Amino acid sequence: MGGVCNFIPAKGKDDLKVICFVYETEFKKLRQPFIYSIYYMFLVVRGEGKLKLLGKEYSLTEGTLFFGFPGVPFEIEGNDSLTYTYISFMGLRAQELLKELGIDTLHPSRQGFEGLIDFWKNAIRRIDRRNAAILSESVLLYTLSFVKGTEE
Repeated sequence: MGGVCNFIPAKGKDDLKVICFVYETEFKKLRQPFIYSIYYMFLVVRGEGKLKLLGKEYSLTEGTLFFGFPGVPFEIEGNDSLTYTYISFMGLRAQELLKELGIDTLHPSRQGFEGLIDFWKNAIRRIDRRNAAILSESVLLYTLSFVKGTEE
């Protein structure tokens, strides 16, 4: 599967907005450090690497779920096989969900989500203009439902 990027059309005044759902296969071509104005949830699909965030390093392996935070620069190092998929999102509800789950810049990653890789891949294959918003938000919320009680 090559690089796929699907931007999600804006919805009404909901306070959880998914911006895009991407399968990134060539992260080494991207300019780093990454710094965004919204949240990102990444799922490592294959390969190994490191997340560098605020002077700390976190191991990235298949099934690692990790997060990017507004205004916080981070870097990803990885071998040639490192691929990941991600969803970017924003809103007051996004902040509340992450806080409730203990996801913050001190705890940006979780291991053991290999079981969600096929779910994410199937979702990104199925996405089109008609279902993009609901499918992407569903993947985001479904994945977060597994984070509860999980700590690195």
